[in-house]
Amino acid sequence: MMSLVIIVLVLCTNCFAGNSTTAESPANATCIIETRTIMMGTEVKIKIDTDQSRNKVAIDALRRATLKMNSVVNAVSSWDPNSDTTKVNDNAGIKPVKINKELMAVLLEAKEISRLSDNAFDITFSPIAKLWKQAKEKNTLPTDGQIAETLKLIGSDNLILDAKAETAFLKYKGMMLDLGGIAKGSVIDAAIESLKADGFDNVLVNAGGDLYGMCPISGEPWQIEVTNPKNPKGPAIGTLTIRNMAVVTSGDYEKYIEIDGKRYNHIIDPRTGKSANQCISVTVIAKKTSTADALATAFFILGPQKAIALCEKLPDTETAIIGIKGPVYYSSGFPIKFKIKN
Repeated sequence: MMSLVIIVLVLCTNCFAGNSTTAESPANATCIIETRTIMMGTEVKIKIDTDQSRNKVAIDALRRATLKMNSVVNAVSSWDPNSDTTKVNDNAGIKPVKINKELMAVLLEAKEISRLSDNAFDITFSPIAKLWKQAKEKNTLPTDGQIAETLKLIGSDNLILDAKAETAFLKYKGMMLDLGGIAKGSVIDAAIESLKADGFDNVLVNAGGDLYGMCPISGEPWQIEVTNPKNPKGPAIGTLTIRNMAVVTSGDYEKYIEIDGKRYNHIIDPRTGKSANQCISVTVIAKKTSTADALATAFFILGPQKAIALCEKLPDTETAIIGIKGPVYYSSGFPIKFKIKN
């Protein structure tokens, strides 16, 4: 169980500007109440745009939301020796493990997105990620033989879930869950659910660039800037207007693997064991942050054409994909066109 340090800020202004992402509050707001905390190695910021008379109520609600997020983190953390995820990993090939409802919900959604994406998204990818980490440390690419052997331990079909018995089981010893591709989104959704239950409807949650903006129909939507993957510190390539939707971007501009002087994408295709190489950035808009989080990874691996084809089949989902050679591919309902300068 991690300890939490929560910073609460009361900003009685009409506008709040973030760093890599900018979020502007509705113009008629009197106060923004904000918490900042660190979870999963990422700063998580929650902002409530509310009337000044509700400051104390908002602060209490933010604390409850943070505790709710922490509950999800404790369930999905593979690095916590006492988490349900770790218990499932430790019992791979041995026996099913009883898990809590938070983890079951995440695993069920992850398996569904794996199915939809032809296994481009796969939460059992950890062994191949470890192989690439070792390769980076040795400064030598993994061999085809090493990759082929490791791929035997990957496949969401070999994660057996029993919702009635509340158990999860990895069929083969050596298999491991890694929920990094969906965890941040699940944590954000937990905060949104908590704040909504407390009667707040004008909220922005940002976990390392994964965002959800909630606001009433009568209010002004949140404005979200999208980072230029070719110049991350430069001007944004576009601004998305968000009302009760999530935005997640996956890119190769922050994390990568360098071996023998050559840069490889840190996103590995769990089907081939090779670095994904068709995209430099994928932005996804969806109703749930966990869905947008997982789809951003899946679309990055699928590549522009297959990703767009899948996106068009999914309700309430849009995407914009910047290809490795420069063109931008959009789903039919993506609301803006990016303006990209090197």
